[in-house]
Amino acid sequence: MENEVKDDENLRGRNWFIQVNYYYETHNSEGLQVSNVSQEEWKNGLTQRIKSIISERDSVAWIFHSKDILKDGMPKPLHCHILFMFKNARYQNSLMKDFGITRKENCKPVRAKSSVARYLTHRTSQAMDDGKYQYNVDEVQTINCDYTELIKHTTDKKQEQANLDEFIASLDVDIQNGRYWREAHQALKEMYGAIRGEKYWHTYKKRFEDDYKEYLYYKARDFERHGRELTTVFAWSKETGVGKSQLMAAMAYALTDRVHKIPPHGKGKTYDFAGMYEGEIASIMNEAEGKALDNKEFLGLADRFEFTAVNSRNFDKYWLALFLFITATESYDEFVTALLPKFDESDDFEKRQLKRREIMRRLPWEIVCTKTGRYQARYEIKKLDERTYERFTVAIIDCEDVRKGSDEIAKAALKALEVIGAETMIKTEKDFAFLKEKIKEIED
Repeated sequence: MENEVKDDENLRGRNWFIQVNYYYETHNSEGLQVSNVSQEEWKNGLTQRIKSIISERDSVAWIFHSKDILKDGMPKPLHCHILFMFKNARYQNSLMKDFGITRKENCKPVRAKSSVARYLTHRTSQAMDDGKYQYNVDEVQTINCDYTELIKHTTDKKQEQANLDEFIASLDVDIQNGRYWREAHQALKEMYGAIRGEKYWHTYKKRFEDDYKEYLYYKARDFERHGRELTTVFAWSKETGVGKSQLMAAMAYALTDRVHKIPPHGKGKTYDFAGMYEGEIASIMNEAEGKALDNKEFLGLADRFEFTAVNSRNFDKYWLALFLFITATESYDEFVTALLPKFDESDDFEKRQLKRREIMRRLPWEIVCTKTGRYQARYEIKKLDERTYERFTVAIIDCEDVRKGSDEIAKAALKALEVIGAETMIKTEKDFAFLKEKIKEIED
């Protein structure tokens, strides 16, 4: 089928071409019949399934094919072709689940609605060249669209531009919903080839960047209104070779493919938290020093629930991460003490304790890293009790190989994420139930 997008493990789009087969829905993988539903009953049931997932803003066109012939001359079993046109992008796996589809080839995003619409009745050039049976236009069923409008003929040049406009618009929608804008570069090259894809990238790059800025703006507005749940993990050790940086990186990359790394401070240079930030959900601050951080800035930055913009080179910038991973050679208590503001002699004990606890509340998770061998380490995970402000051990994880990229450090990171509850705290559309599967996969 022409005009289909290539496979990708996280495909998402507004327009989808789906095929559902009567035989495969009534027989198991061994060819044994598992359902006595008649063809008419199956067609009626599938029609109801189609209608059940269509909203007032969505459109759909579908047709049942019963006269197709296979290459060997045998009749092809009854099947249904469906063109979904959703207002909002849908994930491939979700649609496959809705229709019990097991092969991704039968659930494809499309970039040219008109071409796919014509294929419903086998009116594409390729289908006609192949001698496929021509179905009547009135056999196509629709909701919220007109089939004759979908298949209107245009010149090749106009059709090519229309297809491009539609694909660019679909990328706009994806980016405005959180897809990283630079991923459009690869998407264009995969769709149109390296040369044309590069040309279109340079043409539309600024547009995609603006789409992403719009996404960040509205996400920030949402955080300002409803708050966010930031999780900060502080890992420290006074020893070298314990893998604290590797552990933090492995934890971050288990959550997301893109990680924001906060540049280290230098002599006469303060931290610029958001200078290189581009919407990542996880940030890493390696070798942090409490004395190099501004107390008020850190309190605002690491507030677990309240969101405020971060100053970056005298400009306010959005820092929207949901996870902050910090490594240090200072102990937890030393880091907190170094972060305290300057006190007047008149400040009493209660005020000093209040300021200390303000910092501690922003550091609810502590990982004490201890070397146990040349490449081995023990990670003791502690949680802050906000009633008593004591930290108590909730887990101990032994790692047999702390080197970057090892299976052992990856396994330790995934177990640590389970301990801190990352699966339930994440606020993105991704499903993080995969953590346990990853651990099992590594152990196997």
